[in-house]
Amino acid sequence: MKNNYKLLALLLTVLSSYAFAQNRVLSFDGVNDYVNLGSSVATGARTIEMWFKPGVNINSNSSNYYPLVVRDETPNNKEFGLTFMPNSTGFGGQLMFYTYSNATTLFRIYSNTNSWNAWQWYHVAAIIHPTQGMMLFIDGIKQNSTSTHNPPPVASTNPTWVGGWSSTANRYLNGSIDDLVLSDSALYTSNFTPPCKKAKSSTATIGVWNFDNLIFSNIAVDSSLNQNNGIINGPVKILDEVCQLVMIANCLEFDGIDDYVNFGSTVASNFRTIEMWFKPRTNIDATLNHFEPLIARENFPSASQ
Repeated sequence: MKNNYKLLALLLTVLSSYAFAQNRVLSFDGVNDYVNLGSSVATGARTIEMWFKPGVNINSNSSNYYPLVVRDETPNNKEFGLTFMPNSTGFGGQLMFYTYSNATTLFRIYSNTNSWNAWQWYHVAAIIHPTQGMMLFIDGIKQNSTSTHNPPPVASTNPTWVGGWSSTANRYLNGSIDDLVLSDSALYTSNFTPPCKKAKSSTATIGVWNFDNLIFSNIAVDSSLNQNNGIINGPVKILDEVCQLVMIANCLEFDGIDDYVNFGSTVASNFRTIEMWFKPRTNIDATLNHFEPLIARENFPSASQ
């Protein structure tokens, strides 16, 4: 009986680990969904990065703002934001990163592209470097538009919203966001490969929001040590994958000596495509001195090989 209890406990542990290993993202309805990160979280932020997936095509004909992160202010002296622009502004479909230094002085930069496909994941990093100023990176590629403005957002009593723009009509994101990270250092100054794995905390981290916690459905849990938890107002956590293919399946391992699988003599007749995943156990390069077959049919003579 004791062994049965041990087995049950092990099974529950495995199932629990499996449930939390699945990636969840935050899905916004485009009507009134947003996350409130509070008033202090953006103070001193020099990097804002996240993965986002539009729920609709965004292009030069788009008539709405689609905000990713915005802190709205009246007057505008402490406002900043990262938002897609409507066609009425003359920058329809472009992603704008902007900040104010006072009530009337606006600094803004734009993405190169004004066309974003629905249901496709993109990575964005908005930077305010202490000497190089404002930069924008899309999928790790530095955009042409820059600004020499270099102060980060200052303290404010107004909240930072994710996916919404201070209850303004037609200013809500239709789409999904994952792995939102705010940092107090400018993490990127040149092209980089966006991180596919779960965002993790570093010494520069202000907050990390992965949206995987299912215990608190209305809380955006900050997985850093800073406990900058946000309040979820409407968005739901759904299963999705950003850029990594999760394969929960068995595979075959070959020892390189005498292991093989026999598919028989007829299975390969008339095929036109062979595909598979494979993982070498040793480096394969120009110095390889033997064959390492993935699939083969050997014949003598070799007419049907």
